[in-house]
Amino acid sequence: MKKLMFKTNANCIGCVERIKSVLSKKFDHDQWDVDLESPLKILTIETDIPAYEIERMIEKAGYLAVNLDE
Repeated sequence: MKKLMFKTNANCIGCVERIKSVLSKKFDHDQWDVDLESPLKILTIETDIPAYEIERMIEKAGYLAVNLDE
C-alpha cells in the first residue's frame, strides 16, 4: 500500500464527518486522517487505489482533494 497525501478544503469536524461518510465505505478509519491543524488541511490515506479515485470520492462528499504527489 502507498501513502497518498491530498490538500483539501475541509476546515471543521463537520467537513471531516462528511468525508468520513464516503471514505468509510471502502476504508477503515485507521487507514486515513484529515489534519485540520495543517494550513493545507492534509488528507493522508494508505491505499492501493489510484489518487484520481480518491479525488472523486472526496468530491462526492462535496470537497476538493488535490494530490500532493503530482
